[in-house]
Amino acid sequence: MNIFSQKAMDDLREGIKTGKAVRGPFDVQIMPLGYCNLKCGFCPTHAVPESLKLQHAPRFVEGKNKMEWGLFEKIVDGLDELGGVERVHLTGGEPLLHPDLPKMVETF
Repeated sequence: MNIFSQKAMDDLREGIKTGKAVRGPFDVQIMPLGYCNLKCGFCPTHAVPESLKLQHAPRFVEGKNKMEWGLFEKIVDGLDELGGVERVHLTGGEPLLHPDLPKMVETF
């Protein structure tokens, strides 16, 4: 069983054969928020010491950053131009806290 469609697999094989991408990404992660209202022990945002995050994974340094709607639209428009995206994950922080989440989900 493949997690990608037959078309996606065919495009991937073609890209490998020709040495260049045939289409855009199959799977995309968009991070609408960089913060969360919980402190889960398994989450790198809280489980890893600040000094290590700063040195090796600055994206896990907690901040109050929120993606603005205009940037989200720009990303979605860019994905449409690339074509072929099969899955979009709204992830990182806690996306359910973003006030525009329903509108973001409706976009897809």
